[in-house]
Amino acid sequence: MIPRYVITDHHFRALAAGDGDADTVALLLAGLYSKRLLLVQAVRERTRLVADPDAIASLDAAHALLSRVEGVAPAVVREAMTHPRVGIWAAQCLTSASAGYLACVAASAALATGTRFDLEVPVQDGMVSLPALGTASAPAADGTARLRSSGRGATLTAPGLLVTVPADHRAPAPGWCPARMLRAPQLPVGPELAVELDDHGPYRTSSGLRAGPPLTGTQAARWSGTLTRAWRLLTTRHPGSAGALAAGIRTLVPLPAREDDQSNSATVLNAFGAVLLTQPHDAASLALTLLHEFQHAKLAALHDLLPLHTAAGATRFYAPWRQDPRPVGALLHGAYAHLGVAGFWRASPAPIAAAEFAYWCAATRVALVQLAGSGELTDAGQRFVAGMGATLDGWQAAPLPDHIRQAAAERLAANLTAWRTRHCGLDRELGSGAVMR
Repeated sequence: MIPRYVITDHHFRALAAGDGDADTVALLLAGLYSKRLLLVQAVRERTRLVADPDAIASLDAAHALLSRVEGVAPAVVREAMTHPRVGIWAAQCLTSASAGYLACVAASAALATGTRFDLEVPVQDGMVSLPALGTASAPAADGTARLRSSGRGATLTAPGLLVTVPADHRAPAPGWCPARMLRAPQLPVGPELAVELDDHGPYRTSSGLRAGPPLTGTQAARWSGTLTRAWRLLTTRHPGSAGALAAGIRTLVPLPAREDDQSNSATVLNAFGAVLLTQPHDAASLALTLLHEFQHAKLAALHDLLPLHTAAGATRFYAPWRQDPRPVGALLHGAYAHLGVAGFWRASPAPIAAAEFAYWCAATRVALVQLAGSGELTDAGQRFVAGMGATLDGWQAAPLPDHIRQAAAERLAANLTAWRTRHCGLDRELGSGAVMR
């Protein structure tokens, strides 16, 4: 039976305030696991409707192997099933993607526990990708290959192909590239951070986003050094968030560099734990990106367990951080993420910190006013927005120089004027924000 979970008032209030510790993230992950089980069940049902005997047999074999591993190591299966790639694959599988990737998920769990198996696995782009473990090169294979494990390591075979996956999956071998793991050391004030630098294989991004090419050793070392410095900053200035980040972030997915050398980052809402981003310029920008994007992840996981808004209608809202009008869900996501941005600047000693803090508090307030009056929030959503507002109230009660507050107001007013100019269909206002139909 698939477990059901309830968000307690304690955890809800923590999330609404913009926080949430490792225990809160553990609850979100438990709910995510149930969702993934439901998605896999839906994929199996859809495959049976399509009536493809080979696909049905592949899914049944993968599901049976997962059940075997779960019988001896349920935590390993939970870890495998909540990998970010599994969410992207399952969502795509309900429309177009191959159902066979579940075999790679099952094989990863089985190899991690030393379980014997013999499984057909899909070859995609000349490789067999085992989430969280690594990638086997299979350029000569046509569609599928055979992965067999005796309990210590495995062999991947196809006509003209033999790749040995070592018992220590972290060790490289001919044809085998282990997953890149980055570790930011534990400091006296915080936990260790261990994340996968996910630069190989399928299902790393959603449609509309292109993942970057595989990294060189030099490039990976640069990511590692920046992450270590960013983690030192986060555990020192944001100790409350560091525990949640360590519990929730599983992968960093490199995005291609932009031509203008500007940073770019994203969260795929069905890939909890993945942060997609370009090579960070410095530790501070990476720390801010992790805080910002993990806000999106927490909100998406909470909304799955406890809907915060109704299905988006025709109404579109003004978001100070976007040029385009946004539906209610996107506005809520933006407000929650930028509450995290304001919190970052609140603790920063940088010369621009006070100005950025004042602006992002004011910008988030604009969004909250619109959300509260939108008529599209559930009761839980109203309480959630009120919790965010209470956090802003506490922050904005602290004294700031008048010229800092005035500059933030002027910046916000200029932003709104430019937005209205772009969107002349504006027909009414809500508080200090604007709404379009």
